[in-house]
Amino acid sequence: MRIRRCELKDGTITIVTYKNGQWLSLKPIVEEHNLDVSSILHLLKFYKNNADLTTNFVNTIAHPADINKFLPPLKPLSLRGFMLWEKHFMAAKRGLIALSKPSFFSLMKWFLNPDKKPSILKPPPMFYKAPIYYMGNHLQAYFDSQEIQYPSYTQWLDFEAEIGIIIIKKVRNIQETYEAEEAIGGFLIVNDFSARDMQIQEFKESLFGPVVKAKNFATGFSYDVATPDEIISNFNNLTAKIYINNTLVVEGSTSESQYQPADMVKYASLEETLYPGEILSTGTIPNCCAIEHFPEKNLFLKKGDNIKIEINKIGTSENTIS
Repeated sequence: MRIRRCELKDGTITIVTYKNGQWLSLKPIVEEHNLDVSSILHLLKFYKNNADLTTNFVNTIAHPADINKFLPPLKPLSLRGFMLWEKHFMAAKRGLIALSKPSFFSLMKWFLNPDKKPSILKPPPMFYKAPIYYMGNHLQAYFDSQEIQYPSYTQWLDFEAEIGIIIIKKVRNIQETYEAEEAIGGFLIVNDFSARDMQIQEFKESLFGPVVKAKNFATGFSYDVATPDEIISNFNNLTAKIYINNTLVVEGSTSESQYQPADMVKYASLEETLYPGEILSTGTIPNCCAIEHFPEKNLFLKKGDNIKIEINKIGTSENTIS
């Protein structure tokens, strides 16, 4: 089920779901069960235990919603950025080498082929041992239609299409897959905006790695949230499309991921307590960022650009760079 928070034209805040090209109101369910709609979390918790009831309501009773505007689904309590795809890591590293060392890249281009998996491009050993992550800046959250200010310190502003997991249950030291999946309430689109030239500088000079000013100035999130029954069983079969100024520029697939959503929850909960409202992001879906295509294509964002991410079974996320 694809859902959003919204304000109706009568001023009511409620939840709606998308079916057959229209948004249907879940207001009767929200009111009957006295669900808090200050975020999407309570509806997601309710759906976890009442999926059949909700689906039956949508199929038989629900009416189109008289929507005034859509609202952010939640205020992220935290943001963890993971790395699930070896293919993305190698292609992105190739692009970073081309950006930072153009002469070296020209000489070694024949060798720097991600499909051949040269050792220079492969992730560090821990990537193959656990779903590694860093802590992002959850306070710099931008939702659909909100403008992203172009950072003053970059000339290479990138997009990164990712999938975010919304935690709805307090958990710690989870070991079983079914327990991890019980903590997953929904999925949304994440756009992990990145300043690639700052990332290169942080790689070379920072004590804390390439995820500080390179990443923490803005993260995009979708209004759309998909329930787990739509995504978990289909996680390796999702497709992503990237549009810049309404033109399709690249497409990608979630196939060949090193880890699954449950693995992310289990590792994140290792000697840490996860709380409802935290978001775990998968890392970039292969082929779905500009650095992977550099230098053959220059897809980096400019002021005035509109960037739209579409992931099937979830929805869309769209922002303009100002």
